[in-house]
Amino acid sequence: MLSNRKKIALLLYLRQRNRKRSCWIHPMNVRRAEVGAFVTTMPDLKKYPEKCLKYIRMDITTFYKLLEIVKPSITHVSIRVPVSSEERLMVTLRFLATGESYSSLSYSYRLGISTISDIVRETCEAIYNNLRAKYLAIPRKEAEWAVISREFWHRWQVPMVLGAIDGKHVVMKKPANSGSLYYNYKGSCSIVIMACVDAKYRCLMCDFGSYGHNGDAGIYDGSDFKQALDENTLDLPKPDFLPGTETLLNYHFLGDGAFPLSERMMKPFPGYKLSKDERIFNYRTSRGRRVVENFFGILAATWRCLLWGLEVKEQNADWIIKATVVLHNFLLDEMKGKTGDLSDLADTGMRMMDYGEI
Repeated sequence: MLSNRKKIALLLYLRQRNRKRSCWIHPMNVRRAEVGAFVTTMPDLKKYPEKCLKYIRMDITTFYKLLEIVKPSITHVSIRVPVSSEERLMVTLRFLATGESYSSLSYSYRLGISTISDIVRETCEAIYNNLRAKYLAIPRKEAEWAVISREFWHRWQVPMVLGAIDGKHVVMKKPANSGSLYYNYKGSCSIVIMACVDAKYRCLMCDFGSYGHNGDAGIYDGSDFKQALDENTLDLPKPDFLPGTETLLNYHFLGDGAFPLSERMMKPFPGYKLSKDERIFNYRTSRGRRVVENFFGILAATWRCLLWGLEVKEQNADWIIKATVVLHNFLLDEMKGKTGDLSDLADTGMRMMDYGEI
């Protein structure tokens, strides 16, 4: 015999399953092929490249290159008129670039809100899965690390550095039944991404989806990157002499005060009563570590969905963040010389974000 609770649950399920839709396509969306934002905007974006760059953060040539890569993963076949892969990518990039609500995108593109949600999730997943092998691959050869170290020396005057590491909170809607897992030190809900960045703002490694209450040290300690360092599987350069000295030193990464000091992790001297040499060291360390803060500034200034808070489920938030990071590296390669000075974007993004130890 079924209990009363199970009977009620079964009745609710049957009622939901048998409920008829008031309409398959809302009357507002019937004319999508005539007045939808994709149909009305795309011809102008092709005609005016500078507008395309502002609208979806890439020129039309780069858009179609990206489409060619992800198209097999986002093409749908349906008995109804499906949303084309081209439009799916456009909707997703517009959301990432602006953080515009699904409701607002629904009105402009003449698509249902649930359809917009599915499109963004599926396309972000396709972007990450298809791009990460090429555009988010951590170096595995000593020669590649040596190039990064030379760039840090020539651009930022910090020797023997292989990358700068830091974490960033991305504010999001509190997931159901999550308790205090996502609450951070500012009292908001967030997930944390930890990135290792080279001298040219390229992300070398990113750890996604840590709970907002976690700190830098804990996230780093449990990361695949830390494990690879401990197991010495990254083929890092052998110890060498500091420039102009006979002091032998390991090549290393830069972190802030929240990270544990080790042979491969350098951080500033703590406190205020420092010697002249210690102050100079801290200045140089800060100069090199600034690239990861700039990276987060550039990322948020380009993909502004990260600025306003993600009103999506936590699984969808993970895919959105992953897509923005891999797209950042993709655009560095494909849009060289077309996006202006990255430091300007970094300043813009950092003015709108708060930084500090997690």
